[in-house]
Amino acid sequence: MHNCFCTLLLFLWGLSATAQTKKIDSLRNLVYSSTSKNAKLEQLLALTEEYQSMHRDSLESYTNEISQLASKSTDTRIKTRAALALSYTYTQWGWSDSARLTVEPEIAKYPPSDPAARDLYFKLQRVKAMSYGVKSNYEKALEVLFEMLPIAEKYQDSIYIALTSNTIGSVYMAMGKMPEAVQWIVKGMEASPTNSNNLLPRASSFVNYGIALMITDKTDSAVYFTQKGLVLGRQIENLNIVATALRTLSSIYTNQKDYEKAEKALLEMIQVRSKISATSILIDDNIRIVEFYAQSGQLKKAIELCKKFLQKGSLVSNEFSGGSTFLNDPKNRVEFLKLLAGYYKEDHQLESYAATLEELNAAKDSLYEANSAEAIAQAQTQYEVQKKENTILKQKNDIQQKDILFYESIAFLVLIVAVGLILFSRFRTKQKIRQTAIREEEKTKAALAVQKAEEQERKRIAADLHDNLGAYAASMAAQIDSIHLNEVDPGIKKTVQGLHSNSQAIISQLNDTIWVLNKEALSLTAISDRIKSYINKIIDGYPAMDVDVVEEIETNILLSSSQAFNLYRLIQEGINNGLKHSKGTNLTITIKSDSNNWSATVSDNGVGFNKSAMLHKGNGLHNMKRRAEESNWEIDWKENPNGGCSVYVSGTSN
Repeated sequence: MHNCFCTLLLFLWGLSATAQTKKIDSLRNLVYSSTSKNAKLEQLLALTEEYQSMHRDSLESYTNEISQLASKSTDTRIKTRAALALSYTYTQWGWSDSARLTVEPEIAKYPPSDPAARDLYFKLQRVKAMSYGVKSNYEKALEVLFEMLPIAEKYQDSIYIALTSNTIGSVYMAMGKMPEAVQWIVKGMEASPTNSNNLLPRASSFVNYGIALMITDKTDSAVYFTQKGLVLGRQIENLNIVATALRTLSSIYTNQKDYEKAEKALLEMIQVRSKISATSILIDDNIRIVEFYAQSGQLKKAIELCKKFLQKGSLVSNEFSGGSTFLNDPKNRVEFLKLLAGYYKEDHQLESYAATLEELNAAKDSLYEANSAEAIAQAQTQYEVQKKENTILKQKNDIQQKDILFYESIAFLVLIVAVGLILFSRFRTKQKIRQTAIREEEKTKAALAVQKAEEQERKRIAADLHDNLGAYAASMAAQIDSIHLNEVDPGIKKTVQGLHSNSQAIISQLNDTIWVLNKEALSLTAISDRIKSYINKIIDGYPAMDVDVVEEIETNILLSSSQAFNLYRLIQEGINNGLKHSKGTNLTITIKSDSNNWSATVSDNGVGFNKSAMLHKGNGLHNMKRRAEESNWEIDWKENPNGGCSVYVSGTSN
């Protein structure tokens, strides 16, 4: 039985393995043939470097094994490489924040001045930059890339000069800055090694250049460079490059209305992409699929795919799961919302078209805030300054071989640079003031738009609750009231009475919720009046208890609708606890306020209670603490000197 089980595991493993590349199969065989744990760990680490061509489930499995083996190692470099492998897994699953948080603590351990540490420095920094780029935080991505590039140039590392330049081009292309994008991609192509030992930078540069040419309507050149990148991608067995090249060719053929070629390339792309991850995790691929269906006459299918790809959810995780893929990033949401709005309009769904336009404007406002032109310009300026410093350092190595004329030339050059920097600083200060004014104006407009949208949504929800749930609840209560309990079987009489009580509670809760939602803000006196109304409804059930409401309101402070609802529920819960559990004869609700602070106290003269014990019993007090924390208020329970207890809630008017 044990041998059969092992055979089944190897078979299932093989199903996943054969779906990838010959290179990965070869590396996997080296893992299996390793004769020691250290040798196996080295082979596993080498295997995960091929993460761009590996299915994310397989990559997760290898990473888990690496983590177990590396935890027993005392080698700092091994532990860092294990962290790097984990970041690759997070990247493949779309958890960019987790990838960045994994590599950031490791970067400082590997100064690029140390030749033995330089390769890990570049790999860690590259993961960090890519994680920011995936989140559309272009400012941070460029900051990291412009920090890496002069170091790569200083040590004449052609691979990372090419990779980094090409990635900078990708960032500018994502921002819609095509001249800058083409400039950096060409720099990456020119720096790429041409030998067969490492063709990755050259292949990725060709494909990137093909995309840029397609966007600028240079179709023939776009096909030429994309196909060159596709050939190299197949040669080095990089499935990510192959899939990206196929996606680009599909877009070009679709634009040319050659749907047969477009669909062939698209289907092959989906087949390749399925070998490394769920197709839905890659934004550009999804956009290509949607556009193809729209342009080939399948508009409704394009609309449904857009809606599916616009789902929101948590993108940060510390555990792997096979759940849904979510799209929270405003940059990528803008792209899908643009498509969806156009498709709704084309399909004459005008109401959905208007709603999508509103969401599109909100996403654009969020994106503008995250990527200010000034911050990006500053990052590039820092790179230029660093580059000049590296040039000067290189010149210093040869300066002893030069004569006095060379020294004078350097001094003159420094003077020119200094004057240029002063002039640039003045210009940048003026631009900064102008950009600040523009941003403040945009923020004000955005805040007003959000406020208006929130107000409309709150009123809509209140109306829906009243017209739908309220109507059903009232109907249910009326139907239950129509039942004559004297005619009901004794066995179900208690059940009917419970239904009657619950239906009345539902109506009361709905009325309270609608009361809050209908208001943008509520005063303390309005909340106090609502409390009095609530007491009048329930007091008949507690004939032995006197309930008083004391108002000492000097300043009638306004609370937002959500805060008003929380305060009402806190006082209501305090009243219920006092009536049901205190065993007292008097319950006093006191609401106070002045110009700076306010408080609400519910106090009884009953038997008191053990605060620590009660907090571990039931959900009522925990819900009260949660509501107070949500509104940033203080809450406490205290024994009264003359018996009984009080619950005290306080806040400020700010």
